[in-house]
Amino acid sequence: MNYSIPNVFNKISQSTTATPVKEQSSTTVVPEKKDSFEKSNHKTLAITSAGAVGGGIAGAIYGKITEAGRRIPNAILSKYNFGFGKYSGTTSKIQDQVWKDEFKPLLESMIDKLSNNKELTPEELKLAKDLDLSPNMVRFLDNAKGKVDVLKNALNECPDDPRRALFEYALHSPGYDKFTLQGYLDFSKWMKSIEENGLENANNKEFVDFASSEFFKDITFKIKYNKNGVVDDIIPSINFKKALSEGETLSDATYSFKELVEKVVIRKEFENNPNVNTHRVGWLSTCMIGHENAPPPSAEVLNKRFFGLCDIAIDKAKATNEELKNNAIKAYKNKQILKYAGIGALAVGAIALCGALINKKAKEKEQ
Repeated sequence: MNYSIPNVFNKISQSTTATPVKEQSSTTVVPEKKDSFEKSNHKTLAITSAGAVGGGIAGAIYGKITEAGRRIPNAILSKYNFGFGKYSGTTSKIQDQVWKDEFKPLLESMIDKLSNNKELTPEELKLAKDLDLSPNMVRFLDNAKGKVDVLKNALNECPDDPRRALFEYALHSPGYDKFTLQGYLDFSKWMKSIEENGLENANNKEFVDFASSEFFKDITFKIKYNKNGVVDDIIPSINFKKALSEGETLSDATYSFKELVEKVVIRKEFENNPNVNTHRVGWLSTCMIGHENAPPPSAEVLNKRFFGLCDIAIDKAKATNEELKNNAIKAYKNKQILKYAGIGALAVGAIALCGALINKKAKEKEQ
């Protein structure tokens, strides 16, 4: 019959109590055999210790083999059973925490510095530029100032609800994006100022430099002539290929935005032409509307930036949770292995002790 280790241990316990140690201690001690008796005790102790060690090792091996396939208690698994789905409660809590601790403070600090002409940190400046809210944008364009106010109001109205705040910004900000009618009106104001005061005015000169790098980076312009050779329009390079109808041509010269302003607005080379004038130069700010190279709306950028940070936080939470769960499972298995090691040590140690005592008793009778 095969016995489990606990059953074997019970049987050994019963056999050890059947032979009281009291009988063994009643043996008369002969002085001249004292050394032999002590050696016998030491030998008994050594045999018992060796048996306990061997039993502990055997029990640990048994525990490792059997516990590896055992079900981990639900109490451990449920403790780390967090859902990290897109719309789960855990994900929502992490998003709220990222909003409270990281993203909202970043937005509030950026807004405060933009509103008060203070220097932004590199992180704030990058976000501001991505939202078309760079310091120069806010300085030169009223629609950028309006967008700052839209973002500020969204945060004030929904301070603890990131999803609602982002929705409010997405709802009200499109009218204040870079390439909009409001942006065109801002441009028109500057073109009028340039026409009246020239580029000697420091603000006007700085605006042209800003517009060239911010709105028309890598974009050049040509003058279009109709089939009669009359100046008809200003064409940006993104439309060169599809700008011409039959008989129309483009100028050989190519102009940067600054060169175009000097040619059309300052020198008025096409004076009285209804299609190539200050008004048309200002209207060029809308040439990117609907174009494939146009940047995404700022609301889309803001959402992407926030949820990107949330994804990083969720991934860290997943990894941490998995590590804690694995450590808890490992600790539980180690505890079980130690339990079986202890049972094995007791069982085999008891067998070794009984064997040593019986052997000792037999030797003493022989003497």
